[in-house]
Amino acid sequence: MSNKIELIAPVKKAVIPAAGLGTRLGSLSAVTPKELLPLVDKPSLQWVLDEASESGITDVCLIISPSKNDLIQKFLVSYATNLNVHLIMQRRPGGLGHAILAAERWVGNDPFVVMLPDDFLLGENPVSKMMLSHKRTGLSTLALNPTPHVDLVDYDVAVVKSRADNFLHVLEVVENPKLGSAPSNLSLVGRFLLTSDIWEPLHNEALNATGEIKLTKALQLLTQEARVVATEVSGERHNFRNQNGWLRANIAFSNWTKDGSSVVDIDNHLNFRKVLAGNMLLAEFSVEAEKFVENAIAQKKIIENERNYKEVKVKKIPLITTQMWDRAFMDLVDLDLISLTQQESLDQTLRQQWRRYQDASSSVSPFVILYQDDEGFALVDGIERINEMQKLGMSQIPAWVIRSQNNLSRV
Repeated sequence: MSNKIELIAPVKKAVIPAAGLGTRLGSLSAVTPKELLPLVDKPSLQWVLDEASESGITDVCLIISPSKNDLIQKFLVSYATNLNVHLIMQRRPGGLGHAILAAERWVGNDPFVVMLPDDFLLGENPVSKMMLSHKRTGLSTLALNPTPHVDLVDYDVAVVKSRADNFLHVLEVVENPKLGSAPSNLSLVGRFLLTSDIWEPLHNEALNATGEIKLTKALQLLTQEARVVATEVSGERHNFRNQNGWLRANIAFSNWTKDGSSVVDIDNHLNFRKVLAGNMLLAEFSVEAEKFVENAIAQKKIIENERNYKEVKVKKIPLITTQMWDRAFMDLVDLDLISLTQQESLDQTLRQQWRRYQDASSSVSPFVILYQDDEGFALVDGIERINEMQKLGMSQIPAWVIRSQNNLSRV
């Protein structure tokens, strides 16, 4: 048994597909590529690269599109790492399978990890667990996460059978099952450890595909030959499937880093409010010296635009009770339905509830917080965020909604 383990090559390479358009994020990714959107104190791509490094990966291949080249290059210049990072250009979008095929010559016959930069697990490193499975079995390995049944329609789902070595034998992969028809509650996380076995089914899929080249179909062919295993991971899952998912991920990661559960410098969470949507507005502007004047003019326009939102009459928000706060929920709200009221005072319960995210009482709230009564929605905090989202062209915004006591009693 030990001799067999020694013959299995260690996994040192990772492929990170970063060429997608990010259309599901709407205007949020119109200026900043999805992979560079902030996740608390650093771009999401940096979280993935750090995860790869911590897992023992030494060489990374980023699959990028021409439109993202300049911004990705600038990020890599500022990113201090021991990783060897290689860039491959994907000239046209063709699905996840197409992106992986673009790295075939770079990968060769070595085992490698595919890491999606918009899918994360809090509190667990799935790559390390997959590497252990591969070391013991030599097979391609999936990371599976127990998922609420209502959410399974958004993921690929695996049918599995237990093995004697405590790993799982993957019998089938079902792509985005219809509501109520999922064969299990185990969804595929955006981390895949693949062997050279994947190239032949990917090529077959490329020859037969009428649209995108899908990794799922290639994996399904391997499962039919008993060449795919899996390991179950239980971390808290977050992804950037839409604007709400991105905001929820930031909220969860912000709490996580402050609790000391992360290797990130705990003090960095204080910069949370500075790296959200506000910084994205300037991401499209080059910092090259010859464009200094253009940058200054652009920043001036942004500052001036913040003064162009009309003020409405002052509407005082009543005291928000602990019960009302405990029942607060995240929702997408039409901007037209929000009364942008000024507040006579914010030193009530809500301000205290959010103080853990702020280092001073005058600092900017990183979230939009709304109060809902029979007359509609009124702004409690987050005017700066609303302004930023308006400039990004968003017609709906993610916000925490706190219902009035009357509305609360009807729930």
